[in-house]
Amino acid sequence: MPPYIFIAILGPCLLLYIVYRVIQLIRRRDSFHLVLLLKAMVFPIFLLGTLSALDYNSKVNRGKIIGEYHIDTTFFPGENATWQKKHFRFVINDNDEFIFYSRLKDGNELQYLGEVSWRYGRNRADRWSLNMSKSHHVIDPSPTLYRGKGKFYYVFKSKHFGNMFFRKIGGIEIGQMTILITSGLLSVFAWLFLALWLRRFTRNEAT
Repeated sequence: MPPYIFIAILGPCLLLYIVYRVIQLIRRRDSFHLVLLLKAMVFPIFLLGTLSALDYNSKVNRGKIIGEYHIDTTFFPGENATWQKKHFRFVINDNDEFIFYSRLKDGNELQYLGEVSWRYGRNRADRWSLNMSKSHHVIDPSPTLYRGKGKFYYVFKSKHFGNMFFRKIGGIEIGQMTILITSGLLSVFAWLFLALWLRRFTRNEAT
């Protein structure tokens, strides 16, 4: 089960539990329910960390692969890597179209079009190959996937430049975004209830 589906199911249950504990705390006004409520506040933090780890260790799927890729200059920093990053990039569209961009001296870009063929089908997209209408020495028809530094990247074996490291750029994946938004809203809601009750609870104790 994907982590973002897991939290979508567990999140409402935890929210109901927190609401229940708040109601019990308001009715009975004892420290027992306050401690349980505090534990429920802390739980989303550990849940977020666990699900993030599960998401990182999950298989790379087609949804994660689709996007724009640039040269990662952190592998071999220097003028060559910087020049490659400026001149080469590629995009994989949702319709399985592969577009490779090669920057010219005048600043314009040549496009090389191709089609992505998923070797094991779309549901298991860790391996794919290219059918190009026009080839380029940088384009590897069967790029190699690697995982590292918190994300995945592809290695293209160029005839002129050797191994070239392309990493996806852009925002957060849908699953990770769902985890962050759900856990964030849940934590804010819960801590708000706790803060309001602690304020009321301390005032009652003082009187």
